[in-house]
This record gives sequence, C-alpha cells and structure tokens, in this order.
Amino acid sequence: MTTLFVAWQDSKSRRWFPIGKLDASKIGYEFCYTKGVLEAEEFCGFTGLQSFPELGETYESPELFPVFSNRVLPQSRPDYASFVQYLNLQSECVDPMAVLARSGGMRATDEVEVFPLPERTEDGKYVVHFFAHGVRYIEEENQKVIESLSPGELLTLVPEPKNEHDALAIQVQGHGAKLGYCPRYLNQDFHTLLNQSNEVRLTVEKVNPSPAPVQLKLLCTLTANWPAGFEPFAGEAYRPVQPANAVPA
Repeated sequence: MTTLFVAWQDSKSRRWFPIGKLDASKIGYEFCYTKGVLEAEEFCGFTGLQSFPELGETYESPELFPVFSNRVLPQSRPDYASFVQYLNLQSECVDPMAVLARSGGMRATDEVEVFPLPERTEDGKYVVHFFAHGVRYIEEENQKVIESLSPGELLTLVPEPKNEHDALAIQVQGHGAKLGYCPRYLNQDFHTLLNQSNEVRLTVEKVNPSPAPVQLKLLCTLTANWPAGFEPFAGEAYRPVQPANAVPA
C-alpha cells in the first residue's frame, strides 16, 4: 500500500489544510477526505474537490483518478525524460504515484498539492525527499548559492518561531544563506524529529538549473533516526472523515 496525502491552500489566507488521503494497492486506488477538510470548510468555505463531491464518502477506482493522473506528465511528452530527471527518478516505467510523491503534483491552475506518508526503513530511519519551497522569493545571490551546491552536501534546518505566517516555519540554509523553506505540511514532524531524534541530517539530493521550473530547483533529503513511538502525520487533521459506503469513481 502506498499512501499520499492531499493538501489544499486557501488563495486568500494562503493557509494549507490536509484535506484527503489517496491510497494505492495492487487492485486499484482509494480516496477519502480527512478531518482537515472540515477545518477548511469552516474557516475558508472549502466545499471539496469537484471529482469527490461528498465529504463523507470513500471513492474507489481500478485506475488512478483523473484529478491526480492529470498531474503526471504523460510519457509521450518530449520533455518527459527531463522532467523525471528533475525529480531524480529513473525515466523507465516510473510509477505515477512515485512521480506525484516526488513532484507534489502541483499545477499553476489550482491550489492542490500531494505528499507521501513516510514509512520507516528497514534500518529504522525516517527518510523524506522534498523540494525547497519559496525559492522564487529569495535574493539573487542566494539563488547562486543553490546553483553552487553539490549532491550530498549538508544543509541546515533553522526554525523560525517568529514567522508571522507560520510559527512552525523552518528555513533551509546552506553556506549561511537562506535557500527556501521546508514544505509547511512537514514542519510539525520535523520539529518532533529535531526534539526527539538523536540524528537529523538534511542534504542536497539534486540541484536543477534553468530551464527547470524554479519550484523544482532544490531537491533535499532529510534523514533521521525514527524515534520510539513516533507516528508521522499523527494529528487529527490527517484522520479520515467518518466513511460511508465506497463509491466507484
């Protein structure tokens, strides 16, 4: 079973909400809303994704739902090989869930992003890959710092508790320069790991120079020892809304 969570951003407040969960198995795909959607509904008027109109239903399909498959670049596209290289994946037979997990499934036409549920490795590690957020907004000289980085180089996690938009914000720094931010949906878990794990390492996995999209510029890997009793995305917002009968897509 592979699990991706789905987040939605309110265009006015810029606040992110985890609203759903997408599971893949050998027999197909399943989507359900999580309790974060209730908060998005209450505070921002979110009414759900068009493909999944009922918040209390569980949707099933033998094929990946179009709302997600449309976020995966078709292999027939001439720029497909370059795209998967940006993600640091192999271009042969790449699973669409793997592409979504690494790319975030972001599109310019909406405010939806997906991210994977980290799973404990056989040697007891927490490992997650992510592209640094906010790179487009950093100073030009810091952009050049990113371009000078090499795979495997150590980066620094710098919590920003006085951040006016998110008290859990965590900067990504390298060579003493601000290079961007950790994705907001990872902040709570990263703070837990920084407090409870005896080893947390953030490294460069890949730097994609122009013409790569700026949101795919700096690919990072965070590795930590998995603390005893730790559960990623353990908050109530990630729990499924009480399911009704499964609904075929």
